[in-house]
Amino acid sequence: MKGSKVFSIVIYYLFTFTIGILLAWGLPKYYGDFQVRGDYLQQTVAEGNFDLAMACASNIYNKNRVLDVQFPQGGGLVLYQSILQYNDVSGASDGNSAEGPELLDKQLYKAIVGFMYGVDDGYRVFSVQNNQTKLIVDTDSGAKQIELLDYDTNDDGINDGISTYTQHKLIIVEIPLNGISQINGLTFTDYQGATFYSTDAAISCQSDFFDIYSDINEYNDLVRLYAETSDQDERKAANDALAAMFGEYQNKTTANPDYVFISNENKNTVPEYVEMNSAVNKASNRKAVPIIIIYFVCVYIIGDFLLGTHYIIKFFRWLLFDVFKIKRKNKPPKVNRDEVFGHDYYSQVTLSLDTSDVPEFNGSVEIKYTNSDSEVKFTLLKAENYTATQRIKAGVYVNPFIDIDRNYAPVDLPDNFQVEGYRLDKTVKIVRRNTGNSAQNRSDKPADVTSEQPDNPSQVTEQTENK
Repeated sequence: MKGSKVFSIVIYYLFTFTIGILLAWGLPKYYGDFQVRGDYLQQTVAEGNFDLAMACASNIYNKNRVLDVQFPQGGGLVLYQSILQYNDVSGASDGNSAEGPELLDKQLYKAIVGFMYGVDDGYRVFSVQNNQTKLIVDTDSGAKQIELLDYDTNDDGINDGISTYTQHKLIIVEIPLNGISQINGLTFTDYQGATFYSTDAAISCQSDFFDIYSDINEYNDLVRLYAETSDQDERKAANDALAAMFGEYQNKTTANPDYVFISNENKNTVPEYVEMNSAVNKASNRKAVPIIIIYFVCVYIIGDFLLGTHYIIKFFRWLLFDVFKIKRKNKPPKVNRDEVFGHDYYSQVTLSLDTSDVPEFNGSVEIKYTNSDSEVKFTLLKAENYTATQRIKAGVYVNPFIDIDRNYAPVDLPDNFQVEGYRLDKTVKIVRRNTGNSAQNRSDKPADVTSEQPDNPSQVTEQTENK
């Protein structure tokens, strides 16, 4: 194999397999983050496993629900106390925030989190014009509006719908509790501003769960200090203090079986996370693996046809002709005449007469050719349909001789008979002579036909077209 072809094969498979490895690593994660997790959330909520579904919405939450109501028109609303995290948009972007414990680059805040589910299309929330869908929270300090819309379909800078409702028929409800100590009621409005559901149920924002995070403002101040300061001593002090507070939060939260705290350190021991992660990974792999397999199969097929040794074609030939015993079509081999002449091999030659112009002809015909090594002779009889087959050594034969009734003659008998290839078919056309001019013909050139009378044969050579 030439060096350039080897180099092409190496580059091709190196490039395609690198892409394939990246695909095998990233595709399951993509499905898990952007599709399967939402499907899993929809399924667990539909089954009523709200505590398990919360593992998809929050890493820290109290499994004791603060609200669980059923809507008269079907579906319902379930809410939990939770600790959420968000990026500090005012923080530094020097890349050092990746150091320290989990959530170190995040600030924490208290929230009420849950799901509106089972309303199907009854809650109309999509509109590209003047969409008034929102959640109005009645608090002890007045009404607060919570934005529910989260995606823009026409790129006008105004949100038109709720993604989880469009894709999974549920709404993740999140009520930040900054400055809120008591919730006295909730009202959900649709795209026209009409009330879809309203409740005056009181939701307490005080609990032993939230008491664990009573110093959450101090934690957030340390997060900001760590992100903004350039003094290494201050950063180290802030990092140590955050690590200590984070560890204390985790220890106090996990001490209560009704509380869930999911972090990198303990996630494999939290039942809710383990069950959720296992289901999401399995579903993601089921979606990703067929695509990955198809990719590698296509890579191999393309490589085998363009750069390889055609193992696929050889396999199917072996399967069809050797295993299933399908008969091969006998095709005449392609022969290079320059390579054949002079080679020591034999050809199967079939010579036939075309008597369509002389249907009354019924005599026998003998045709001979010679070369420096041998002579070939065909005897053609009507009983054998004027067809004869012989095994003749390949080469060029000359000196044509035909023994035929003097009233008939060949019109296309070649002067040079080239025998080549492993099979050769040749047809000679027979016509009736013009007897009125036979004398003149004999005086102009040597006769080319011998009489059928055995006592006085004469050899005649006639110029014919060489084919």
